[in-house]
Amino acid sequence: MKKIIFLTISIFLLSGLNSCKKWLDVNVDPNNPSDASATVNIRLPWIQYYYMYALGTANMRASTVAGLLTQTSTTSANGLLAAWNPLQSSCTTIYQNWFLGAAVNLNPMIAKAQETDAYHYMAAAYCIRAMGFMMMLDFHGEIPYTEALTGKYNPAYDQGDVIYKGCLADLDKAIEFFGKTQGAGSPALSAGDLWNGGDVSKWIKLCYGLKARFLNQVSKKTALYKPDDIIAAINSSLLSNADNVLMKHFNISGDATNFTVGDPYQAYYMGCCRIWCYSACNQMVRQSAYKQFYRRIRSSRSQNA
Repeated sequence: MKKIIFLTISIFLLSGLNSCKKWLDVNVDPNNPSDASATVNIRLPWIQYYYMYALGTANMRASTVAGLLTQTSTTSANGLLAAWNPLQSSCTTIYQNWFLGAAVNLNPMIAKAQETDAYHYMAAAYCIRAMGFMMMLDFHGEIPYTEALTGKYNPAYDQGDVIYKGCLADLDKAIEFFGKTQGAGSPALSAGDLWNGGDVSKWIKLCYGLKARFLNQVSKKTALYKPDDIIAAINSSLLSNADNVLMKHFNISGDATNFTVGDPYQAYYMGCCRIWCYSACNQMVRQSAYKQFYRRIRSSRSQNA
């Protein structure tokens, strides 16, 4: 009898432990997602946030170095930038926020999106990837690209033309995936998109606007410069204020700070006021392309005369 009671109690305890294990396996803390549990709509807004931080810092510091912004301090980091005597930290913030905050999440988000055919999240990842690496190329020239984000501790540096072509290819991928219909089980883009609220048409126009700007950057390379391609991209891009992309900030209550530089989320407003307005910018790119286009026509006519 004692053996039967002991056996019964043992089976009951083992069953309870097994149930507990199963319960713990599915109890995921949404405030502390792991790399495996983070969904695409959780990753995207933070990718957007850290890209915005890198972009805003890049714009402010480049403007300070160029003398477009005035700094009165002679000892602060920004003041030393104005004197062309930067601190080391002034040269790493952009790199840290792009690579450690934003870019490191791109490949995992793409892989997760592929599981449910969340094409619009894949498209957003390729678009931001192009934006971020082109920003880094403009600042640093040769940087790790093909071996970046692969887990290598010493990734090889790529030449500028490799990165440039890769960014254009990523924009083409983004346009392709934005044109696809999301899978039935995938989250809507609006669930994670801070910039356009899930408006795919705005994303596509942003991609074409970026493409026009990138293509125009080789205006001094006669063999590569194609003004007709630039004009075609502009015509598919942002053409009015209604198409503008507003980069909104992901507000967090309390005293939480970002992990890259320790700035409070709730006190960081740069993203709230940043607008990607390509309507005005595209006019300048269009004028540049038309000038090159007609210059070639005149040159051709003079040669044939």
